[in-house]
Amino acid sequence: MTTLLKGQKALPVAGIVILNLINAYLILLNKGAWYFPVIVFMGLVYISIGFFVVPTAFGKVKELFSELSWVHFLWILMFTTPFMVTMRSVYQLTENAVDTIRLIRITIVLTVATIIFLVMLKKRGVLRKLFRGLIGVMAFYGMIIFSSGFYSPFPLLTFWKAFEVIISILLIALILSNPFALLEVRKLINLIWILLSVLMFIVWIEALLFPVLAFRNLGSINIQLRGILPIVHPNRLGQIGAILGVVCLCRVLQSKQRWAAALYSWLLFLSMATVILAHARVSIVAFPVAAAVVLLLHKRVGWIGFTFLLSIGLLLIPEVFDYISRFFVRGQDIDLFMSMSNRTNFWKFAWNRIQQSPVYGYGFYAGHRIINAPYGEYGSNMDNTFVEVLLDVGIIGFVPIVIAFIGAWKGIISCISKQSLGEPSEQWKSLTIELIGVMVIITFRSLTGPTFQMNDMNLLIFLSILAYAQKRRNLRKGEAVIGNVYSSPYP
Repeated sequence: MTTLLKGQKALPVAGIVILNLINAYLILLNKGAWYFPVIVFMGLVYISIGFFVVPTAFGKVKELFSELSWVHFLWILMFTTPFMVTMRSVYQLTENAVDTIRLIRITIVLTVATIIFLVMLKKRGVLRKLFRGLIGVMAFYGMIIFSSGFYSPFPLLTFWKAFEVIISILLIALILSNPFALLEVRKLINLIWILLSVLMFIVWIEALLFPVLAFRNLGSINIQLRGILPIVHPNRLGQIGAILGVVCLCRVLQSKQRWAAALYSWLLFLSMATVILAHARVSIVAFPVAAAVVLLLHKRVGWIGFTFLLSIGLLLIPEVFDYISRFFVRGQDIDLFMSMSNRTNFWKFAWNRIQQSPVYGYGFYAGHRIINAPYGEYGSNMDNTFVEVLLDVGIIGFVPIVIAFIGAWKGIISCISKQSLGEPSEQWKSLTIELIGVMVIITFRSLTGPTFQMNDMNLLIFLSILAYAQKRRNLRKGEAVIGNVYSSPYP
């Protein structure tokens, strides 16, 4: 008990430390290399405070894992696959399509697929769940992208990438076929947050051990955090930090235990440091919007007003405004910055190609890779989920993905005001607000990068939200639920 009390008293210190860490980064950035020891020292203080809260986290993680079924462990395997990548060009793909890391990825996906198909032979209810509701819409999208392999410039690549998406959809259908599906989805959501937290911790450990590799030089901004192994792009890392930040904020607001609030606050500070040091500009903008939505739904309007006024006051200070401007420009010239790092030019070129094949596109995952940009380069993605879907599979693939996207938003918003049978509305509302905040982050990210149209962490999160919205809708029609839907791994 004494240790716990000490940990609670140390929480304000944690806040001061992490804010000072960021302050040192922002203000002392151009003063020379001597500020690194200051940041390292503050980071070590923050880590030492973490020793008071991390044991509680481990206990709750252990509790959650004891409740997981074998389906959840298949989900863990699928979650690892999007991060099993190496940086390669299209030419390297054609010369050596399957390297060692991709061979491991293929083995994992085939193992999960084999288990799913064996279960489906005995459990035909999986197929019924597959073609119902929002999951059914995604299943239809899966069939379309797989069919595009017949006209793709790289048929095997298209078939395989579409197969990965289909396996993820089958996996969520398998979870929905469980009699206690909503409880299983709740566990799945908590499991995803834990996996993202583990990934974020790995990146920070790499940054401490291999700072030269983990931090990229950005000129006047100086450094940008990224993952080494697995490779985690700064934009993706920033999104992970923003998602975990929203989740932690929600659970701080709804937590009835001070010690749990201390843990979530500690993770919230780390998540925000991740977003800032990753220099993920979209996530830096998306998080305040998501946080405002969360606070509004939790009826903390005063917090929104205070933060807004504080932000305006800071921006009126010339030095602060100047630094924030340089921070967002990130060393780019004004034309490059206004074109969103050349995205708008790339989208214009992509739109011209879309008009040449608007109905069925050029082939899932492979189509956009063989379309030359004006710069003579091969694009690994279109930096926009919906543009990439239109380019790869045309209108026939665009329609179901948009229906699923709108359906996800409509489904979780409807959960706010409509109470399900068998449970107090507050328990449902807390989880729903959390997912709404996460959907805000995913929505922002989908406008500037690939997300839920392919095998990606965003697809797995998106499918979980679809499953939650679909099951809540079934509950409102009279389906009963047993147990506590919101037993969090970090109560």
